[in-house]
Amino acid sequence: MLEYLETLTDPKLRARARKSLETLTKCCYGYLSRHEWIERAVNNGYTVREMGSFGRSIVSPDGAFVEQARATKFALDYAEHLISARLA
Repeated sequence: MLEYLETLTDPKLRARARKSLETLTKCCYGYLSRHEWIERAVNNGYTVREMGSFGRSIVSPDGAFVEQARATKFALDYAEHLISARLA
């Protein structure tokens, strides 16, 4: 997560992203911080895609998804960062 936060140049934006990613959320794995949930999801093959009227979403291999409004912009940005780092 720190590697992703370092890519954000604005200190206020970096602080907001850190707070958002450290927030606990309930998911299929139990209660995890958003960054832990995103890391597990990406490791399990989730991707970030546009889902029509739902907009940008994190999508599981079986097609289930969580839209940006629930997952947060920072979580999806972090997921994209992890996916691109994996492909590099």
